[in-house]
Amino acid sequence: MRTRQSPLNAACREQLLNGGDVLSGRPYGNPRAGGAIFTRDGAIFGQAAPTGAVPFDEALAREHWKEYHVDLLAECGPDCRPWAWWAFEAPEPRRIVDWGAPACLYATPPGQRLVLGAVYESEQEYLARLGLVDRREAS
Repeated sequence: MRTRQSPLNAACREQLLNGGDVLSGRPYGNPRAGGAIFTRDGAIFGQAAPTGAVPFDEALAREHWKEYHVDLLAECGPDCRPWAWWAFEAPEPRRIVDWGAPACLYATPPGQRLVLGAVYESEQEYLARLGLVDRREAS
């Protein structure tokens, strides 16, 4: 049996599953730190994270995801993936299917450019379009 190299505490687990809770903190830092928010025409609208946001420790987050991904995937409901899957494994960005959504950073899928007003395809649509729904989810 393989021994795990690094511990996964509750806060790390939460961030890998859901992107982290802004109030309780993000143990890997803020993945939006240093990023920008874009308008529909591609112009920069503003900063994606507050000045002074803790930079994202992508190496540690990826290490933990690699080590715990089977357990974390099992915790998700059908036809969905944890935040870390979207951040580290999604083969392509989710498509913008409409415009007019309220400006909300948390509605933007991980690993995607922040675009004001963008409405993205659902997780279920994305996974089905790319043939990523497994047998357990299809039944």
